[in-house]
Amino acid sequence: MFLQKKAVLLMVSPETCGNITEMLNKYIFFADKVEIQDITKQTCLFALSGPKSSEVMANLNLGDLVGQPYGTNRHYNVNGMPITVGVGNMISEEGFSLLTSPAAADSVWKTLLSQGAIPLGSNAWEKLRITQGGRPAPGKELTNDFNVLEAGLWNSISLNKGT
Repeated sequence: MFLQKKAVLLMVSPETCGNITEMLNKYIFFADKVEIQDITKQTCLFALSGPKSSEVMANLNLGDLVGQPYGTNRHYNVNGMPITVGVGNMISEEGFSLLTSPAAADSVWKTLLSQGAIPLGSNAWEKLRITQGGRPAPGKELTNDFNVLEAGLWNSISLNKGT
């Protein structure tokens, strides 16, 4: 999630976007100045993880985010392309989330590779999702059969958020 001046950018699993949008819309009242948009097709998300992720960020002149609290995010231009970078990603607090447009995605991808980033396939992603902090996935650990607490995913929720 990226908190921005006039927006909250909530990143969810693609297969849950419709359900989450529907659920959130139930809590928006007529007079509320809130709008929910699915921007999936207008964005590309990269996760940069691992012990060298801070070094890659510094090499890209984005090092001012290194050491900042999880969720801190800023807007940049990389090779003339706009990109929003946040501290942390879907599988690790040690890393970064890079959000850009589809038009800029190829350039961002090539730039990350030129800095030594190693592509990660879906099987390796699945393994890291489970072993690096136990990130639950919709349809796998998160189903209608078990709630988060029954699945033993205590670290995935906050019992006092908003208090």
